[in-house]
Amino acid sequence: MKIAKEDFEDFLIQRNDVIYNAAMDFANLLHTTMFQKTNEDILPYSQEIAGSITEKVEDILNSMDIGVCYPYYTDNEKPCYSDKECKVLFKCPFHL
Repeated sequence: MKIAKEDFEDFLIQRNDVIYNAAMDFANLLHTTMFQKTNEDILPYSQEIAGSITEKVEDILNSMDIGVCYPYYTDNEKPCYSDKECKVLFKCPFHL
């Protein structure tokens, strides 16, 4: 399904929220045991932790030639689908 190019900002925010929340879930899974479930045991949301995990996973997948959709703006403030570095254009909802 193709998405209108003017909807990229919403897509970026929603997609990255899902990615970062999954990264924090993973961090908490590693941080706690299945028996620790109090609020004191759970890591608070951290952009630094979520971003670091996401970037490491992205690097690992890219090194294995597995495409990754982690939306961003280029240095020229253009959406990632216009970047030659994108490895998943064939799946991109803005490029279909």
